[in-house]
Amino acid sequence: VEGLIGPTISKVYSKDSVDWHAVTVVVDRSGLMESVRNLREMGAVSMTVTQPNYVFQSVSDNSSRFI
Repeated sequence: VEGLIGPTISKVYSKDSVDWHAVTVVVDRSGLMESVRNLREMGAVSMTVTQPNYVFQSVSDNSSRFI
C-alpha cells in the first residue's frame, strides 16, 4: 500500500554531473492534472503518464482468479 500512498524516488546516474532523480507516483485520474502542476512547481522537467493494468491491495477478493 505504501507505493500507492507516497512517491518512489530513485537517483538517476547520468553522464553529466547534474543530480537527477526519477519520481514515481500513483494518483487517481481525477487528481492527475493537480499532480502534474505540483511536480512542475517542484522543478520537474519531464513527465510520462501511464495507466496501470492492475492495482492489487494487500487483500483482494479476486486474487484467487489470477493464480
